[in-house]
Amino acid sequence: MSWWDYGHWITTQSQRIPNANPFQQGATNAANYLLAPNESQAQDVLDRRADAGEETRYVMVDYQMASVTSKFSAPVTFYDDENVSYNDFAETVYSLQETEQGTFVDRSSQVYDQRYYDSLMVRLYRYHGSAQQAQPIVVDWETRELTAGDGSTVDVRTVGDNESMVKRFPNMSAARAYVEEDGSAQIGGVGPFPSEDVPALKHYRLVKASEAQNPNFQLNDRRQAAMAGDQLYGLIYQTSATSPNWVKTFEKVPGATVEGSGAPANTEVTASVEMRMPNSNSTFVYTQHAQTNDDGEFTLTLPYSTTGYDEFGPENGYTNVSVRANTSYTVTTPSTTNASGYTVQYGQEFNVSEGAVLGVDEEPVQITLEKRTQAPEGAQNDSDTNSTDTNSSSLTAPDSLSVDSSTVDSTDAGSVDGPSSSVLTTDAFGPAARVTN
Repeated sequence: MSWWDYGHWITTQSQRIPNANPFQQGATNAANYLLAPNESQAQDVLDRRADAGEETRYVMVDYQMASVTSKFSAPVTFYDDENVSYNDFAETVYSLQETEQGTFVDRSSQVYDQRYYDSLMVRLYRYHGSAQQAQPIVVDWETRELTAGDGSTVDVRTVGDNESMVKRFPNMSAARAYVEEDGSAQIGGVGPFPSEDVPALKHYRLVKASEAQNPNFQLNDRRQAAMAGDQLYGLIYQTSATSPNWVKTFEKVPGATVEGSGAPANTEVTASVEMRMPNSNSTFVYTQHAQTNDDGEFTLTLPYSTTGYDEFGPENGYTNVSVRANTSYTVTTPSTTNASGYTVQYGQEFNVSEGAVLGVDEEPVQITLEKRTQAPEGAQNDSDTNSTDTNSSSLTAPDSLSVDSSTVDSTDAGSVDGPSSSVLTTDAFGPAARVTN
């Protein structure tokens, strides 16, 4: 599956039958699939399209398809599963310059709507199927009526010359309060930061990324960063950009079932694994969240394996996977502090075989979380506090997002009316970049 532009290349180079081709056969189905807002709707598109015995196994997304400055608008034109227009995915904000001769547009960028981040091809290209949490970052604009060269008027989103269109807050509650009070602002919409949490994909994994790269994928992100100002430039663009490989190839897989126990009741668990892309010599972290039940049990469906790659390959009908794990999986709960001041967290490390991801090994992976504690700095060992847990070592998940402290703006820290000096906090043991609510 890919956009129809590439159908003949898939036929001639891959010797596979594409879902859409340059005769525009299958173009609407391709658009409905690539822009599907969730995994189940994408599968519905494939089910409607496929005949008995047919199956879509690979999805190819290039930087142009996921870029609003390139081909992203093309599938929107063909999409007919919902009544949407391009402005439901992104809308332009203009930076205005006031001069003696009048008001002129100095620069512009497109701000993403949540529907852009929810689109399947964006979740694949930007996040490689990983979950992405909303952050307390707000885009703020003013709606103004401007006169065009032909004398007509139009309402547009604007920011003043030398004004930042992005604000940061200490937590999501403060960000939401500002957006509600302001009336012309939204959470997220710049760089990789959505307005709402984007859940992980459970049945897609990146198997190959081309060696050739094209930084034009990040052209609009750079424009957004420029309109955010020098202090926020790195937060939006430099520290969080995905690897801009020209083409990324994904495989649809059943996914490995992981059944866990030993966690606190009714809490979130987070599974993370660091993957390596050899052609670009870069890494990314795949993250998936799940909720425990009243008994502290949970289930995950994970699309990336960590072991057994050499047991399955093209010679026996499987994929030569070049994107492979650097680490085992780590699953953790949020850290808490008990009455004695000790940090408490539950976690476990485990591996997932290639056979389990492919559905060859049908037995679920069973894991039991262990309780981990860490004494407060300078505290003496308290045998009573640790009586139920003799393991005080920490369990560290891969960093999924880092923020350069040099980009932090200390203005109005903690104020609902302005940005904060801190956006993200790091758990004592768990995944980085957790949002404080």
